[in-house]
Amino acid sequence: MNFLDHVRKVDDLTGGHNKALVTKCGGLGEVIKILRDQRVVQLKDPWVLLFEEDGQRINSSYRNTCKPDHAHYLIQPKLDYGERYECFMHAGFGEPGISAYGFESWAEALSAKLMASDPLANLSRGVCLPIILPQLPAVFNYGELLKEKFQKAVKTVLFKKFPDRKYVERHKDESCGKVRVVHESHERLIARLKKGPEVALYFPNPLQGFSVLASREQMKDLPKELYLTGGIDTYTAMAMYADVLARDFYTPGLDMAAISYHSSEGSSHSTARGRYSAGLLFLG
Repeated sequence: MNFLDHVRKVDDLTGGHNKALVTKCGGLGEVIKILRDQRVVQLKDPWVLLFEEDGQRINSSYRNTCKPDHAHYLIQPKLDYGERYECFMHAGFGEPGISAYGFESWAEALSAKLMASDPLANLSRGVCLPIILPQLPAVFNYGELLKEKFQKAVKTVLFKKFPDRKYVERHKDESCGKVRVVHESHERLIARLKKGPEVALYFPNPLQGFSVLASREQMKDLPKELYLTGGIDTYTAMAMYADVLARDFYTPGLDMAAISYHSSEGSSHSTARGRYSAGLLFLG
């Protein structure tokens, strides 16, 4: 085997890091020139790959994690922005403040920006659901708003989409006042939504197998464009994509890791479950 035959084996590698390196160097031909000292390499600021080729978060030794249970999975739908816009309207969220065309244009711009980000581009290889996030009141109680507006919207959609299923509400009235925002990215999201509606790319399961605590911990290594999901965004996504997120028993459970329903956090927050995942939002 000669030198060139050996180097061409790079094309057969499946490791994302090696392929990314070849691409960033300008292709296989440029790599060969570099190895032959026919090309000088000038290094730029380094970046770290943050997501695997399937869109899953790279586990850099975060505690309280386990392997994803791939028996529970999501299916990427063919995106029809007009259809999803109608889902938002029929859920009872009110006037979104943007048109269906505006929704599509905004989401496509976000997608292009995400794909242009070397550390984050692989995230888009996972299930990606563009959503509209409605404007929030200047002052509100999170738990009460969640129950009276967002949970009602999901109930409306689920009863219509799956009339034979039973909707079980795990958090009762007495827990509404105890809902707390426990992650700063969600606080930033709320601040943005008080100023007006937003469009976001919602990734439901890039953290599948991460416990709630691990989901919060890994955010420290992610850029500010990514937000850990709480209740407002998760319920909105469920209302717009009930067919995807509540398809059947084998869809992953959705952790709302940016909020807490309790005054203190118990062991359940540190328990990693392979069929559960917190979500991430990309707002650019």
